[in-house]
Amino acid sequence: MTNASVARVTFMSGGESRVATGVAVLDHLLEELARTGGFELRLEIAPDEPEAEVGKAGAALGEALAPLLAADEASGRGFGLVPAEPMTTRSNRFFCMSESREYAVIAHIASFTARKVPAGSTPRKQGKVIETMICWRDTPEYYSIAERDYEHLVGATSTERDARKSGIKKIRAFDYFTEITGRRGPGPKIVESPNFVVEVYNTDGEQFAFHRALRSEEFGLQFRGTATNMSEFDGALPMAPGDLALVPLGIAHSVITGKEFLRVVMYSRIPWDVKIDATKHAFKSSFDVRTKVIESAGWWASAAE
Repeated sequence: MTNASVARVTFMSGGESRVATGVAVLDHLLEELARTGGFELRLEIAPDEPEAEVGKAGAALGEALAPLLAADEASGRGFGLVPAEPMTTRSNRFFCMSESREYAVIAHIASFTARKVPAGSTPRKQGKVIETMICWRDTPEYYSIAERDYEHLVGATSTERDARKSGIKKIRAFDYFTEITGRRGPGPKIVESPNFVVEVYNTDGEQFAFHRALRSEEFGLQFRGTATNMSEFDGALPMAPGDLALVPLGIAHSVITGKEFLRVVMYSRIPWDVKIDATKHAFKSSFDVRTKVIESAGWWASAAE
């Protein structure tokens, strides 16, 4: 890189991004943007006052992305969306979509060329809105606060380019069973990411064998019925609706269920960080979850035999 204020973007390269703007929070946000978007970003800004560094970073990134997003033949072709009027702070909202993924990132980016607003996405209401931007677990001193125009913030982002759609889905997780789980394999897989999976279980009686996971930890929420969790060391652990069972990586375990057992089980390749003291509950709650069967599934009668 010959110019310290020029950004280089390579789509789908899989390389490691290197960002040095002089503002640590901005470095982190831009690296997250590149990681989530699946592209490599090289950006270095010459030392200056923080506000000037942010402005140079935004301008350089905008110049690097603009031709890539505009090119018809580009694999990462999409569009950018930012407020058309000047901001009262140096923080802008950047939104980008590509053919293979959709993502939204709030970042300290000073400038970017507006290209296309999704059809029908501008609301009729007017006025100012205060937006607070944070990273996960940030403390207040790291918050970024900006005053926005209502029409540039509310209703301006969609999961589709030319339609107003939130993409929020309602899933009836326990309506995907086609057999009794735990007899020959896992339950239905509801959602999945590279590091996280959610499955559901309706096991009846004893699981077919003790088993252990070598790539993920397990976190099970007892939804209905009762069960006894077992491990190779600790013996029986009774479970009732509302209880959570955390199984660390590599620990052999099994379960014996009571009638009407339903459980949501989450698997994570990243170790769980338990933030509470499991011996110090503030209350002792109990839940009675009942199901009214209107019509039994066709597979249930033979499976229950």
